[in-house]
Amino acid sequence: MVWSIINYGSAIWGTRSFSCIEAVQNRAMRFYLGTGKYTPNAAVIGDMGWEPAVAKQHACIANHWTRCVNMENERINKRVFLYCCDKSGRSCKNWVFRVKSMLNDYDCSNFCNITNLICKRSIVNKVKDKSQSAFKAKWTNTVSLSQSVSGNGRSKLRTYKLFKREFETENYVKMILPIQHRSAFAKFRCGVAPLRLETGRYERLEIERRVCPFCKDTVENEIHVITQCPLYDDIRNNLYAKATEADIAFNTQSDCDKLVFIFSCSSIIRIAAKSCYSILKKRAKFLYSI
Repeated sequence: MVWSIINYGSAIWGTRSFSCIEAVQNRAMRFYLGTGKYTPNAAVIGDMGWEPAVAKQHACIANHWTRCVNMENERINKRVFLYCCDKSGRSCKNWVFRVKSMLNDYDCSNFCNITNLICKRSIVNKVKDKSQSAFKAKWTNTVSLSQSVSGNGRSKLRTYKLFKREFETENYVKMILPIQHRSAFAKFRCGVAPLRLETGRYERLEIERRVCPFCKDTVENEIHVITQCPLYDDIRNNLYAKATEADIAFNTQSDCDKLVFIFSCSSIIRIAAKSCYSILKKRAKFLYSI
């Protein structure tokens, strides 16, 4: 319902991306996952796997371009279109010029010939595929960065890139889970769970000083909380029992591999999400009692 409104007229203005439109889509994804506004866009987008806004815009443009090219020459709309084609160029970067530039960027220059009829399905599918491929390549590059996108500090995707390989909708997003469980699971995956590694960032502490409030001598990150901290042994034992049922070699893996398995194995999503929620709840209770 929202997209049909914000996408209105995108066949004309949609030749470039708009941050305000992307912000609406990103906010909707964060709302569903239950994560805050400081969650990296790349993690939210990657887990939800929604079609990017720019791909939808370019598909609308390709659809309208086909309509204009295939229209009868006697119609006034076609006359205006032909006039714009004659005027388009470096000195007149009108809609026709921008669309042709987009088609050339997507290796679809054969559709620029306005004297031939165009198959709507062919051009729309090809433009959409090319646009999505370009978006996925940019997303992959962002996830693999060791520094944040702004260049200030380390990337929050330090853990996320260990188990996220493909741009696709994750199974936990499609499953019916309690809101609190899905939120906790998403926060751990996206690197924004309220652990000292994250909260210490706002205090401008060195990473070495963001230690676990229970252990006192180890940096509190996702690996420590999920696989090491004795405060959560009871929760971890239940989680590990289910993980061992899913993979008999689970207990022989390294802590990092165990973390990757827990966040990527579809058969233990429910217990993993519940464990993440229980960990955050127990941590908050422990801090309150100090």
